[in-house]
Amino acid sequence: MLKKFKEILHGVLPKRLHIGVSPAGITLLRTRKGFTSEAVVLADAALPQGSTASPDTVAEQLRTLLAQTNCRGLVTTIVLADPLVRVFMVTPPRNPTRLQDCQAAAAMRFQTLYDTPLADWHLSADWNANQPFVACAVPRSLLDSLKQASGEHRLALIEISPHFVVAWNRWRARLAPGDWFGVMHDGTLTLGVTKHRRLAAVRAAAVPTPALMDTRWLSGHLMREALRLDVPPPPRLQLCGSAPNQWVMSTEESLKCVWLSPQAHDLGRPSVPSGVALASAGFQ
Repeated sequence: MLKKFKEILHGVLPKRLHIGVSPAGITLLRTRKGFTSEAVVLADAALPQGSTASPDTVAEQLRTLLAQTNCRGLVTTIVLADPLVRVFMVTPPRNPTRLQDCQAAAAMRFQTLYDTPLADWHLSADWNANQPFVACAVPRSLLDSLKQASGEHRLALIEISPHFVVAWNRWRARLAPGDWFGVMHDGTLTLGVTKHRRLAAVRAAAVPTPALMDTRWLSGHLMREALRLDVPPPPRLQLCGSAPNQWVMSTEESLKCVWLSPQAHDLGRPSVPSGVALASAGFQ
């Protein structure tokens, strides 16, 4: 009787589609919550080499994968790998009187950092008039292509977000005072430097292949970033994404690394393909 009830409940529980998009490929992950969380990889396909994840190429590959799977009508979130977007910190202007003042400060910061017109990018932020806030910019062409492909397959698209932002929102409550936060994906480590448990800086760096087996590189990298930002180095780095086991298992006394996804069922563990880890970043 109980088994039959579970089967009936399983049939009516809502499904969700999580799409991960990176310069290397696209992953479709379907999830469902019930007595236990369920996740099924529907598709995991590489983009053509040299395509540089152009919006047209991404949209065409997404259309192909959606046509091969039964996803129509599913509530959908899309997670973009950090190299496809721009994530940065903004200091609010003095004595702002309206939201437009913070928006102007973010636009100026973007122009200073990347020397490219903001008109071609969609800007969103955790707007704050009293202290520095995180902002992110997504190419409008990529955003429009993803929305169009999703609409053609009648997906209920509710969110398109950068990997770092999704991971930060998921795990920020777990950070203790002094902890730094890190997201590792496809050889890129994006650091969230914290102050009073709030983001104070966001720094991204490519990780050399030998460094994946050497925790001395990680501790040295964090020390260099702390010196650049004139802040104390962290006693602990909380990691998520495809973090190397060697970093987490390190016995170095100067730095403790904690992997935020230790559960065997969690799809963010290092042993799974990076595309799956990307698509599952916001799945809880």
